Amino acid sequence: MFSEIRPKSCSYDCGLEIYWNTEENTYYELNSRKKHICPNLLTSNKEPTIIPPNNTAAKPSYYNKEFSNTNEAKTKTRIKSKMDNSFEFLEGSPDAIKKHYEFISDILRDCNGKVHGSQSHLSNNSMYLIVYYEVPEGQRDEIKKKIDNFIQ
Repeated sequence: MFSEIRPKSCSYDCGLEIYWNTEENTYYELNSRKKHICPNLLTSNKEPTIIPPNNTAAKPSYYNKEFSNTNEAKTKTRIKSKMDNSFEFLEGSPDAIKKHYEFISDILRDCNGKVHGSQSHLSNNSMYLIVYYEVPEGQRDEIKKKIDNFIQ
């Protein structure tokens, strides 16, 4: 089986070009074709100690998110607020269901709620739609009243 050799610089800055040997499942040196044992890996008590890469290495973006409140970006952790879950059962003509669904979506967007899913069923030119959603904790009753007032 032929595999393409894609050389890269050693991660521990020893200055050698290496590649991954899929048959041996280890790195090999590009020029000598020998198994690469990096001299920058220190061994003590037969357990390897890894020298961490320099601080200029890019860190994965999923650890920290940057948000801009002003012109200066600040690093903050995002804490998910508690949410209340609910659903609405809608029935009627497809046009009426569309209007109700758009209204519900607008209300949820305005209060930072989210639609989780919906299921629909058609029978005899009428439609049944179940809309599952979540809203910030404590706002469910207010949202339900707005929806009920619009639907009636």
